[in-house]
Amino acid sequence: MQLIDLFFDRFLYRKRQNVETQNATEESVNNAPPPSTAVASGNTVTDVNTNAETINGGQITPGTLPGPSDIANWGWTQTSAFSAASATTVTWGAGTFTSSQGVSYAIAGGTTGAMGLRNYIYLDVNISTTAYQVSTGILDPIGSGKVLIAIADAGSPLSTYNLVQATQVIADNILANTIGANKMNVGQLSAISADVGTLTAGNINGLTITGGTVRTSSTGTRIEMNGGANAFQVYSSSVLRAAFAGTTLNFYNSGGSAVGGIFVDGSGNFNVGANAGLGGPDLLLFAASLGSIKLIDTGVENMSVTQTGVTFLANRFTLSQNQFQPVSDNTKGLGANGSSWANLWLKRISQPAIAYGYVTAAGGGSRNNISFSVSHAGGTGVYLITPTSPTLNSTTYTVQATPFAAGGGGAPGAKVSVLTSSSFTVTTFNELGVATDFDFMFALFIP
Repeated sequence: MQLIDLFFDRFLYRKRQNVETQNATEESVNNAPPPSTAVASGNTVTDVNTNAETINGGQITPGTLPGPSDIANWGWTQTSAFSAASATTVTWGAGTFTSSQGVSYAIAGGTTGAMGLRNYIYLDVNISTTAYQVSTGILDPIGSGKVLIAIADAGSPLSTYNLVQATQVIADNILANTIGANKMNVGQLSAISADVGTLTAGNINGLTITGGTVRTSSTGTRIEMNGGANAFQVYSSSVLRAAFAGTTLNFYNSGGSAVGGIFVDGSGNFNVGANAGLGGPDLLLFAASLGSIKLIDTGVENMSVTQTGVTFLANRFTLSQNQFQPVSDNTKGLGANGSSWANLWLKRISQPAIAYGYVTAAGGGSRNNISFSVSHAGGTGVYLITPTSPTLNSTTYTVQATPFAAGGGGAPGAKVSVLTSSSFTVTTFNELGVATDFDFMFALFIP
């Protein structure tokens, strides 16, 4: 065989092959089996390129692959807001269900009704495109045209629910210890009920709690800081026994009635006793058997009360107005037999001032313990007397005049008249009642 007899442009597929070398005029023919027109369900294609097949819907047995038009596929959203209406009922408001293909359904509000077993809330377009379905069967929300929306359970004090797409964050859907303090930044937390143990301030300014009620217990004997009343309050069971607000500390009896208080008045004085219409004792001080009670003003002790008595120091004993009075039985005095006061110093005793003077028949006057002037120009037996020390200053004084007959003869008389705030008149007369000049003495009582 010559080299020219060799042909290198042979073909992969031939109708038949023999041991003889074919000449260049032999054409290759594709002898592979004819292509299949369908791939039956359950069979496999080993070499797609070999047969150059195109896979399309007409060549796939229905049901062997999920169709892209199923509403449960490729994602969805819904806007109905869920809420726990009671311990056994979950409700939802109207909203819109939208599939990933842009198909939207207007969903009406609804309710689970009273739940016993777990409830499954789902959309089934085969039944309704305007209302969610509710079932206790776990398989009911599964299938073509069905979408599980939420799962609900009865609970205490309220029922709970879990949304498949959690556009609402529910407490029951949050696992414990999954939210750290560094992930929380909220403007306000309300209705928190928890045993938080010890609260520790987290910054240099300390811990600030504003509003509400802070108390040592919810019942029984307790102390409360009441934000509503803006006061510190002490309770015995449900009865208020003491309250401190502003500058006032009030006390209450076992029946809750106010009995008195301690307060600072508008002048800055510290008061014990009645306050804002509250009656009660003024002040009761109790000291230990060996103790004492002391009143100290700017470092100087004024009074000390002990078992042996009351001691006043630094000349601080002062009585004002009518504050020093005897007891009602009128048998007590400032001392008693065998226990009298050693000395008593009085600047003035509250009794009438007594002044007296002597006037001669001719109108002269003797100055005893009174300074006065005499005028005898009003006629026989008439004398105008004007005291200068002490002064009269009113007409509520009393004058007594006694005339004297020369040589002791006769029985002269005298009368006092025309009392003014600066002078008075004395008229002397004989036993016949005729005005006559006589010497006389007068006594003046000024209240």
